[in-house]
Amino acid sequence: EGAIQKIALNEKGYLGIIYNKVGYKNAFAFVSPEGQILYTKYFANTTLIDISINKEGNIISMIEADTNSAVINSAITYLDNKGNTLYSSIKKDKLLVETKIFDNQTIVLGDNVLLNINNKYEENMIEEFSSENTFGIVIEDEKIVKMHRDTNELFSDKTMIEVKNLDGKIIGNGEVTGTAKSLKVQGKTVAVVLADRIDFLTTKGNYMDSIFISSDYIDMKLFKNGTYACIQTNDEIAIYKIR
Repeated sequence: EGAIQKIALNEKGYLGIIYNKVGYKNAFAFVSPEGQILYTKYFANTTLIDISINKEGNIISMIEADTNSAVINSAITYLDNKGNTLYSSIKKDKLLVETKIFDNQTIVLGDNVLLNINNKYEENMIEEFSSENTFGIVIEDEKIVKMHRDTNELFSDKTMIEVKNLDGKIIGNGEVTGTAKSLKVQGKTVAVVLADRIDFLTTKGNYMDSIFISSDYIDMKLFKNGTYACIQTNDEIAIYKIR
């Protein structure tokens, strides 16, 4: 029932679905690998923004936002596989937008904050950042990769790339010429999509290779642990081996 807004799938096949529900802001369904709906949850006063499922399929993290008042408040909540609340924390005057569960910790991204929550639900601030200078953060493959611009005018035509581990330690820095539109991360490869090309860096920030793209570019995926790239255009799928 209702249009699907977002899904999350773990490696065992457990599926979380955010969907439209008449009379509510939206709703959540948790589905077993066999396709059985294990439980549903309806959101009347808050909007469910994002979800993540742990490897075993027995813990779900979710982000809710309250947009009814002049100040936006958010909450990060953990549920078990029966819908019971394990932990919940409200963040006043903050918009949280993404949650990712890893083995022993969860990374939570907000509009100007990055949090780490361990398996005892202890929260640690990784970073507060300026949304004016930061225009993209990707949490993938147990890495946090930030795209930002240096305020120094000498570097105004460059996009700076910063790579951190899940504990917030910087493990790599690099840069590309031009304004990055998006990026992908897999294995030891960071792919930065620019207007006319894709630059490939190592997670330490070292340049590896570039592929030039045309105006009919649609999307790109890394695979085989970041050693290959699949590029989709309007009428073609092309596979490249990254040097």
